[in-house]
Amino acid sequence: MLDTAFATDLGRDYQTDRVNPLHRHAPGEHGMPLGDINPPATARPESVCGPTDDSQNVEQYDGTLGVTRQFVDLHERPVGQIVWNTDFNSQFTGPNASPGNVAGARWCSGTLIADDLFLTAGHCLEESGNWRFPRRSGQIIGVQELGRLMHVQFNYQLDPQGNPRTTSSFRVTEVVETRLGGLDFAILRLAGSPGREFGTAVVSTRDPAIGEMLTIIGHPSVLPKRVEAGPLSQTSGDLLIYNSLDTQPGNSGSGILGANGLLKGVHIQGGCELVTPSGEGNKGVRIESILRVSPTMQTLAHVEFGPASIASYHWVRTRMQHDQWLYTITGNAVVHLRGTSQNFRRLGICLQVPIPALGAGQAMRLVHWAPCLRLGAIANDGTAVDEGYAVDSWGIANRPNRRLTSVDVLARVAIRDTDGHLLRIPFRLTLSGTVA
Repeated sequence: MLDTAFATDLGRDYQTDRVNPLHRHAPGEHGMPLGDINPPATARPESVCGPTDDSQNVEQYDGTLGVTRQFVDLHERPVGQIVWNTDFNSQFTGPNASPGNVAGARWCSGTLIADDLFLTAGHCLEESGNWRFPRRSGQIIGVQELGRLMHVQFNYQLDPQGNPRTTSSFRVTEVVETRLGGLDFAILRLAGSPGREFGTAVVSTRDPAIGEMLTIIGHPSVLPKRVEAGPLSQTSGDLLIYNSLDTQPGNSGSGILGANGLLKGVHIQGGCELVTPSGEGNKGVRIESILRVSPTMQTLAHVEFGPASIASYHWVRTRMQHDQWLYTITGNAVVHLRGTSQNFRRLGICLQVPIPALGAGQAMRLVHWAPCLRLGAIANDGTAVDEGYAVDSWGIANRPNRRLTSVDVLARVAIRDTDGHLLRIPFRLTLSGTVA
């Protein structure tokens, strides 16, 4: 728990605190101390699939779980932990009112998907087990008020020497979506735009393939941030099934990352067997299922185009002062994106551009970047009706000072006309940084 008392009303957008990973609560204190393996009220059964828990602290990861250390370093920052606020006693008084027993408890995991939006599991907003949510007039308070009794803490993790990092906490201001279409996911809006500091995950439009390596980064047993990885075993309805990953209570809501680092689902339940008729199994909600029902996610999703989609790939690099390199990379993204109506169809694309001329084990630590994209080739099957094409904006997903072997260039494009096609997007990418 926090060594310093958290602001009762979280009036500031965020607060920075030092965390002691060995802190224990005295009898009668609220909250879930580290090392307490009793799951929060909202947790579903989780599992260790094998003789030991293979998950590792994110900054002490040794690269043995099937993804590289660089991969974990690139994708762990947007992951946070939901924590209940404190001092509910003064807020819930009167006949048939109760503060419940969740004040101060560490809860579920989740992932930033925009500067102020946090994706988690829907059941993290539902009461179960021995935990009790606050009540008025004998009834659990509404989901919006429940959300505002929570905050999300980032950087709750250990450094490579095992020392606790300084954390930052951001209050929940709104429950944007939850349980749409009956699916177990929720989107929370946070004050203070933490994505500007911690980055955001890139939301995919595609489910992972069977056998694809999946990565789950979160807070198992409400511990400092850990990572686990393993292949996708199968899909079942709206679910992704992965029976070789170790998960624990507190992992609920963790993002499921595909092999390319894009977000492809939300973890909701543990279990080492494939899904049984009773619904047991280590599983998450598929991103394609979420996109069918979530207007918010539809605006954030990106169609993936890997290095194989790049034609006419060219580059030059120049050594500058202080061991920095300046790269200029050009190419033509071969895409096929089709309009759907007389209204503009707006969607995101993620173009993964490899950084050339890196030796074995080398990566680039990015300092500055400047991408540029434009329209290259369009087509129409018949007579153009309200035809229109645009590249609205572009940027990159990668944060500076991270070791990279490729850069994820993000763009928002627009297509109008039911039989209009966007076929080519030329790009120019300028990068500077050190290579080692």
